[in-house]
Amino acid sequence: MRLMRSGIMSPAIKVVSLLVLIMGLEATSDEQLFSHSMLYSSKTRYEQSRMLFQKFSSYVRLPGHEIIRNIDSIKSHPAGCEPDQLSLILRHGSRYPSRSWMKQFPKMIDRLANLDMKAEFSGLKTWLNPFDGEPSRLSRSGMDENAGIARRYFNRFSKVFKTALLSQNLEVIVSSRQRTGDSAKAFLTSLSQLLHLDQDNFASMLAARDDLTCFYKNCPAHSNQVELEKRTNFSEYNLFLEGSEIRQVVQRVSKRLSLTGNADLLTLDDISAMWMACRMETALCADNCTSPWCKIFTTDDSAVLEYASDLQGYWQESYGYPINYEQSCPLLADIVNNSLAMDQDSSSASLSLYFGHSETLNPLLAILGLFKDESPLLASNYELHRENRKFRQSFMGSFASNLGFVRYKCEKGNQSSNSDWPSQLDTSMIQLIFNEHIIPFPFTKKAAISFDEFLRDYHRYIYHCNFDQLCGLSKIGHEEL
Repeated sequence: MRLMRSGIMSPAIKVVSLLVLIMGLEATSDEQLFSHSMLYSSKTRYEQSRMLFQKFSSYVRLPGHEIIRNIDSIKSHPAGCEPDQLSLILRHGSRYPSRSWMKQFPKMIDRLANLDMKAEFSGLKTWLNPFDGEPSRLSRSGMDENAGIARRYFNRFSKVFKTALLSQNLEVIVSSRQRTGDSAKAFLTSLSQLLHLDQDNFASMLAARDDLTCFYKNCPAHSNQVELEKRTNFSEYNLFLEGSEIRQVVQRVSKRLSLTGNADLLTLDDISAMWMACRMETALCADNCTSPWCKIFTTDDSAVLEYASDLQGYWQESYGYPINYEQSCPLLADIVNNSLAMDQDSSSASLSLYFGHSETLNPLLAILGLFKDESPLLASNYELHRENRKFRQSFMGSFASNLGFVRYKCEKGNQSSNSDWPSQLDTSMIQLIFNEHIIPFPFTKKAAISFDEFLRDYHRYIYHCNFDQLCGLSKIGHEEL
């Protein structure tokens, strides 16, 4: 996100207090530093997001939140059912900042050098920039995130992984951007170590498919909408940046840093750079450390900045406009076709791995109807959505976020041994796993549904996905792109 242009405990403090208890940290005052909760929207580290996801789902009462639980806590599959196919879509792991942000940080330090700051923050003037690598490339912590996800999925679905890896009967889809390929390699290296296989055997399996992982780059209808959203002063994101909440953050941080309490010490651009440095340096830490930049923001400051980032994600990648999520229908159709192919040919891939971006996963979550709030996120309803929104990227859009589709083969007509499964099993059942937690489809409170029911509910996107028509390609012709 680029930010341009009391007595009763507040909701933000309530949530931070909850997180403090969960994480075993000592609570302080209403000026509790937000670094304790580490909720940084789309730049949140995966482990922080995964650790708190179940608590979050209960707090905001996600549909079927009663059955949401970590896959590590499940010791066996339902009697009469065996998983036989897995499709896993992952956002790349933690990465270095983009080139444009790399250029902003030295300017930020130069500007601070000329300001009168309080002694407790003066050390920021000599901050050593840790972002010395290639812009936007995967970090060491990002590799570790993917390796950890691979190990835990393997432990839960070992038979599917062993069958696919030993026979090399899997597909690995990446985007044309290096960080997705590096994420895939970290994931596969972890698996090959578990099975004592030569990891070089899998390097050649990576296939760059931007049509499935970066569909947004080839969809003019979406690109035009996003550009309009960025340019207009009336977009929800820009309206929020011009509003009182952001203005108060700039003033509060200025007074906090200023030796004289000058509320005009900093600009919105300054706050933007500091917030990005806080988030990205924290994401790169290998030992769960926190960037010193995070200490200048209180819980209230960070809650506002987190919401601004979520507004951007909501309106440019998710429920803001139908084109945002409808354009992901080729990916959903490909996932389904992989499952259907196994019914026709047992040699078809039983494991499909897709490594993409937030612009890959957010639209897919939305087309499925997941994490949808009853009222849209707007610049004018920050207080309504401050803590109780379902679309909160700190929990559903962090680095390395992942969504799994698990297909089970079951003995039809058997009574389910699991109370959160349908009482009658079908031959083919499907289950959703998000960030390593079993979650129900939005129209049910069951941990799995029949594959036929899944096909019926998403029939429109699976069987009537005309990407060219949807994106306006049929009007301008491919040769003009």
